[in-house]
Parts: sequence; structure tokens; C-alpha cells
Amino acid sequence: MEGDLNTIDGLISENSGIIPRTLFNLFRDLKAEDKEFSIKMSYIELCNEDFKDLLSYDDSQKLKILDDRTLIGYEEVLITNAANGIQVFKQGSN
Repeated sequence: MEGDLNTIDGLISENSGIIPRTLFNLFRDLKAEDKEFSIKMSYIELCNEDFKDLLSYDDSQKLKILDDRTLIGYEEVLITNAANGIQVFKQGSN
């Protein structure tokens, strides 16, 4: 999923996974549209039917799923470019 997260001269490695490739393609396509946009990123792990917010500093806060399958209680981080998104992803991976 993540592969090589390093960038060289603002470009992703050929060994990058789907996550960095998606981030770079998303921002490339949005900039080509020449419209205003904002992107928020979250990073959630599901393990043994338990959700964990990997961007939250407060481990005591539990995520909840509402009846309409909406997940609430997770952190969202505004990202401005693909490199910024990769930094957020690295932070959550730690």
C-alpha cells in the first residue's frame, strides 16, 4: 500500500505504493482543473473489529459508527499537496 515513500525532486519513486501514487495523481488532476479545492486526510486502522485513529494524539477517544454507517470521532488534517499528505501518512504510520 505504501511502498517507497521517498520523493526525488518532487517526484515519487517507481517503487511507490498505491497511497503515494494516488496522492500525487489526485493533486496533479485537481491542479489541472484550475479550480479551488481543499483536501482533508484521515488515517484509520481497523483491527479485530476495533477502529483506531492513527492521527490522533488522544488514544482514549473511541471512534463510533452510527446506524447509517457513518464513522465519527476521527481526526482530519488539511493537506495542501501530495508531499504534505505523505508527511501526514508517515506521522500516522509511526
